[in-house]
Amino acid sequence: MVAQMLPQNLVKADQVLEDLFTAINNGLCEHEIPISFHFFIESKRMNTDILFEHLPSNAHSPREKLFLALLYLYRNRSSWNYFEDQEMAFEQFQQAAYMGNSYGQFFLGKCLSEGMGVPYDPEESNFWYLKAALQGNSAALFMLGWVYEDSVYEFNTPDKCKAFRCFQKSALGGHCEAQGRIGYCFERGWGTIKDKHAAIKWYRKSTENAESDITQDLQRIYLQ
Repeated sequence: MVAQMLPQNLVKADQVLEDLFTAINNGLCEHEIPISFHFFIESKRMNTDILFEHLPSNAHSPREKLFLALLYLYRNRSSWNYFEDQEMAFEQFQQAAYMGNSYGQFFLGKCLSEGMGVPYDPEESNFWYLKAALQGNSAALFMLGWVYEDSVYEFNTPDKCKAFRCFQKSALGGHCEAQGRIGYCFERGWGTIKDKHAAIKWYRKSTENAESDITQDLQRIYLQ
């Protein structure tokens, strides 16, 4: 019976990843990833116990490794103790990243930037965000934009022009937070020309695509 259920659960796992990656690419907040992961699992009526038994010794493709990594992190939903096995998750993200998967690279960057299952290493994190961004990963482009804009890392010099270009590419890919950030850049003239009409356009686009907190930004710019 278990053997018969395995193939359909592997297919469902792939569907869950597709739904989750689409949400992340469109600007899913970081703290919502665990909840969304479980929501997509429950909506597919999956048996994750079967996969948790099968995948550790049989995860060969990047996507199988990614799903296993997410299980290592977020498996125990009932206790809300999401970060269960960070080191094992990091290992699977790393393998998926080395295989060229942009979401493996994105999550590897996230682990390195947060010290999750690995020592904190912002420079290495930036490297992997860049690798994912070069493949058009909107979430990685958004993170890279913050790196260039904030210069919170000692290796990085502030570059608002680079930040704007990253946010712009991410926004064009559908990332709602990046769309709001582009509006802010146009409003302030950060990395681009100051353009009130362009700012309003991007603030509106951000509010259309997500429940983003942009209302105050729109009110402020209309009062200028």
